[in-house]
Amino acid sequence: MTKTAVDGNFKRLEEEVNRLLEVLEQLRGENKTLQDRIVPLEASKQELETLRGRMTGVEEQNRQAEARDGEVRGRLEKLLHRLDEAAL
Repeated sequence: MTKTAVDGNFKRLEEEVNRLLEVLEQLRGENKTLQDRIVPLEASKQELETLRGRMTGVEEQNRQAEARDGEVRGRLEKLLHRLDEAAL
């Protein structure tokens, strides 16, 4: 191989290395941007999990309250029925 051919091959190699370094820098920038977006998303996820837990607790309390209300309603209906019967 002549010196000119070696120089040409080396020049192409340098250009390819420089191009790859530019791509690497671009990917590092994109990676940093994505990592910066992850932090608030993880905080939001944690907040949603906390709210989901609270909502589950509130739903359970609501079910228990509805059950108690049903029991009280039934007892009141029985009492009203007995009062109606006594009034006759």
